[in-house]
Amino acid sequence: MKNLGIIRSWSRALVTGGFLALISLTSAQADGADAAATAAPALDDAKQVIDQLHADLLTILKRSDDLGLEGRAKELKPILNESMNLLALGVGAVSRRNWRTWDQSQRDQFIDVFLEFMAASYAARFKSFNNQKFTIVGDRPGPRGSVILLTQVDSEGRETTNVDYLMMHRNDRWAVADIFLDGAISEVAMRRSEFSNILRSEGFEALVDAIKQKTAARLTP
Repeated sequence: MKNLGIIRSWSRALVTGGFLALISLTSAQADGADAAATAAPALDDAKQVIDQLHADLLTILKRSDDLGLEGRAKELKPILNESMNLLALGVGAVSRRNWRTWDQSQRDQFIDVFLEFMAASYAARFKSFNNQKFTIVGDRPGPRGSVILLTQVDSEGRETTNVDYLMMHRNDRWAVADIFLDGAISEVAMRRSEFSNILRSEGFEALVDAIKQKTAARLTP
């Protein structure tokens, strides 16, 4: 990956402290409604969100041949919408500064195309059932009441993949606010690497068009 060094640097910054700004933003729901975390939410509830996500992924994987790429993406949309904090992921991908310049219709449009993109990305990433096993292997505290759940994905004939989920508790629910592959590569950082130059040089509409094109590319066999 051409920008792997930059992405790894951003990822470390997000884990060690840069994510504080994102949590601060989502606590205010991007200058919108109150989203204060409830006191000492149960860690088991966070794990249940990830267990359900993994169970849903396995169900889709077992039907992957029948569903095809577009079918998997369609099935994944409501699952990701339920398990992920799309505001945290989306704002992290474009930066708070850019987000605050958009009106509500632009924010809604971006989150819609971002969800489509995430579903297509997962559909392309999880292509077939290979006796995958998803396991939560540990947890550690994250900044400002968040939790990082450490998981492993085992498949027949392949090396174990480590996937860490940064979980935030807002509006009485736990949801995924970032995903770290092999403990280092942040989903938010990868998307910011993809989106930042487009936003800076061409603006909002160009970004929306680019995300739609990336979505279509992921859905092309």
